[in-house]
Amino acid sequence: MSMPSALGPTVHVHAANQADPKEGCVLADLVLPGLSSITALCADAGYRGIFVEHLQNRWKKAVHISTKIKCGFAVILKRWKVERSLGGFNSQRRLSKDHEKITADAEAMILIAAFTRTLRSLAF
Repeated sequence: MSMPSALGPTVHVHAANQADPKEGCVLADLVLPGLSSITALCADAGYRGIFVEHLQNRWKKAVHISTKIKCGFAVILKRWKVERSLGGFNSQRRLSKDHEKITADAEAMILIAAFTRTLRSLAF
């Protein structure tokens, strides 16, 4: 169960046997109604095809697909911010392993971890 973006953060966890691009369409349908100012989205190469078509046809949004870095390691600022934000959840003990059998439980744990990180950053 995902919360509508108008009420707060949206998290969408899906089973491992579901395709990421299809589930990306589900997440876009949950989030984009509340974010009319978004003009484009970024995704990696795994989201080519159905995800790009869905966003262009239904939402009239451009999707920028990232390319592979050819010369070794390079810091790409936008990607780095996202990776650092999501990587911070690995310090949460409950999220370091997949314990939940129900995706709604996993979504709840992610929201709790996000609220905890936010509260900790406000405390200092």
